[in-house]
Amino acid sequence: PSNFYYVHIASAADQNAHNIFLVKDAPRTNIAKRTTEGVNWGVGIRHRVRIERNCETGKIRIFFDDMSAPIMETTDKNFGMGQIGFGSFDNTNRFYEIRLYAPETEPVGKSFFD
Repeated sequence: PSNFYYVHIASAADQNAHNIFLVKDAPRTNIAKRTTEGVNWGVGIRHRVRIERNCETGKIRIFFDDMSAPIMETTDKNFGMGQIGFGSFDNTNRFYEIRLYAPETEPVGKSFFD
């Protein structure tokens, strides 16, 4: 619970928003090497978000609507394979389709839903 990456996609970028973060037994650190100025979420609009993470290379890329150009990217190899999670800070969100792709998986002893 105290070691993970997370992505915050926000309407405006600053030190605490619209960035890729690393939490490693300490408060979050923004690690994105490149980000945009933010995104326009709008109201009642569906968006397509893609998160790519390659454990071998450490490359992390985030896409928002335009799947040809990432809105954030970095390279970090602090963690290997792991679990995923979804959440929202101050707003509600809805997920209507989630797809996960991985070249391999490993079973875990206990999942969040057990």
